[in-house]
Amino acid sequence: MTAMSRHRRSTLLAVLAGVFLLGATIMVFAQDRLFDADDFAVTLSSTLEDPAVNEYLADEVSAALIAEVPDLAVSGPLLADVTGSVLQSDTAKGIVEFAAVEAHQVAFEGGEGTLLLELSDLAVAVQGALQGISPELADAIPEEVETLTVALSTGDLTADTVRLAERLRFATVVLVVIAVALIAALLFTESALFAGLARVGAMFGVVGFGVVVIVAVGAAIAASYGLTPLQSEAIVGIWSVVLGDLARWGWTLAVTGAVLAGLGWAVDTADDVATRARDLLSRVITPTSRRASIVRTVALWAVALWAIFEPASLVTTGVRGLGLALGVFLLAELVDRLGLRDRLRRAQERVDRTGGPLSPGQIGTRFGWSALVVVVLGVAATLLLASDDDASALGDPDACNGHVELCDRRLDEVTMAAAHNSMSSTATDFYLPNHLIPMRSMLDLGVRGFMIDTVYGRTAEDGTVRTSLGLGEVESLDEEARRAAEAVQARQTGDLGEEMVFLCHGFCEIGSLDAVAELEVLAEWLDANPREVVVVIVQDETSPPDTAQMFVDAGLESSIATLVLDQPLPTLGEMIESERRVVVMVENDGSGIDWLHDAFAFSQETPFSFASAEEFSCEANRGDPDAPLFVVNHFITLARASNQTINDLDVLLDRVEDCAAARGLHPNLLSLDFVGQGDVMEVVDRLNGVD
Repeated sequence: MTAMSRHRRSTLLAVLAGVFLLGATIMVFAQDRLFDADDFAVTLSSTLEDPAVNEYLADEVSAALIAEVPDLAVSGPLLADVTGSVLQSDTAKGIVEFAAVEAHQVAFEGGEGTLLLELSDLAVAVQGALQGISPELADAIPEEVETLTVALSTGDLTADTVRLAERLRFATVVLVVIAVALIAALLFTESALFAGLARVGAMFGVVGFGVVVIVAVGAAIAASYGLTPLQSEAIVGIWSVVLGDLARWGWTLAVTGAVLAGLGWAVDTADDVATRARDLLSRVITPTSRRASIVRTVALWAVALWAIFEPASLVTTGVRGLGLALGVFLLAELVDRLGLRDRLRRAQERVDRTGGPLSPGQIGTRFGWSALVVVVLGVAATLLLASDDDASALGDPDACNGHVELCDRRLDEVTMAAAHNSMSSTATDFYLPNHLIPMRSMLDLGVRGFMIDTVYGRTAEDGTVRTSLGLGEVESLDEEARRAAEAVQARQTGDLGEEMVFLCHGFCEIGSLDAVAELEVLAEWLDANPREVVVVIVQDETSPPDTAQMFVDAGLESSIATLVLDQPLPTLGEMIESERRVVVMVENDGSGIDWLHDAFAFSQETPFSFASAEEFSCEANRGDPDAPLFVVNHFITLARASNQTINDLDVLLDRVEDCAAARGLHPNLLSLDFVGQGDVMEVVDRLNGVD
């Protein structure tokens, strides 16, 4: 192989190694700091210490309180100051951590649009802090703030990118392995060992500096999503705290690369260090090839744009970059001045490739260097990738729905949390939503019952969906929803797409999901969690064949159980062993499909139309009185965030136990709104006797 061919091969290996190392570095960081909800929440709560974030949140919380009680406006500055102080407390950090877990689920598991933090509990903390300063002002703050949400970022691009990255966990490991293999190959195949070290060092430096640039430029891009200057500053503050360690990772890589490059360059260069440095600088300033000229021009354009949009970070990063370059030169010169250059060259001659094959001793030495790099990088990657078990490892491997005790119990002897109108959430952009989190997050939370509505619709050119039924034919629980749907229809123009099945609550115009796509999420989750049993109840405004087909298209048919009325229901363990872990019931018509069970033959329920918690009743409503499954409807008809307190332990547990006693039945499905709020899973565990 000619010297030119070897040079091109080494350059190609270095470029490929750099690309994969860059991807691996970013993905390893994301796995370690961003993809885990708890770690993300702790990191995000620490942003309260950033002045811009603190000021922004203080203003937002104060504005929300003033919106509830306009008379508080006269004390706005005092309210904002006290709120800012509260936000620095451990109590506030705990509240933000809890809210951040749910915001994380929205952003990483299907949410779109604005990322919100639900911070209603902060009102209580602010009220307590005001008691010692202004009791009158404290007394004016309501005990419950109807809606206190804070928008931290906007735009679908960021959320979509993050959700894509979330699906690349396996790719992270692949990137690390390939990067390590390419680095080892570069060291092993380079004709001169220290030339290989110089290339590896240069590659580390470029990748590390690239990471730093990505973080710096990304801050400017993220800030552009802010709706106000203060919000933009807060976003930058959050970005800096959350991704600050990634920038430090980048500088660590760059410094490591500078040391390797300086050492390798000092030994490998034929000229003295100063001459070689001047030659490199000359080639950068005056490119000798068209390709180098194009690269320089593109780089200068990037620097120019960076200077326009983020001059401060450009100066800081540029000065540090020049410092690293100077460090490479000084290290190389130091090696030369100390007389180490000749000694290292003589050592290198023993392992250099002289044109023929490497001797066994040379192979051993190269292998030793390569193995050392691989081991060091492998240990680092292993430590960085180590994390808590994910959602696929739910409890004991022999458990059923999270508990071994439930395996021998029949379906009608187990209590499950069920999400009423489960497709309707803020995370999926439904108007008047019933939940704050999407179905995927509900599954991770422990919800095992899903109530969905299937409706025919057609997609308009603007992306909204038109309900196939006329608006006058849809039974709406809320006239406000009807007016909103009419307004959307009035704006729809152009041809409509073909009719298909959507998950909508009455009107698809004000909220819809592709039925098959949403059920595919359920299918994927069940594949990852083979010891879980799920019940789906469909309010079907679709024909039995179309209702069944959406389950078939989603890949769920082989997982659906067929129950026999008047025979004992299977145990959870039996359903899991048979791999028939999904029960589907329909409210209107499942004729012709044996696994579309009649919901009111297999279940009986309480009433579901309540204007307030005081109206809750346990009386018999729909369903055969001999039906095996008991559904307790525990939600207020007009879903609002203020309804979330009915999921608190003392309210929910008392209600369900009263209904169980009144009806003489074990409560099987607790039909709830806002399943992510309150003490839902604690109530379920208590009713199952596994708390």
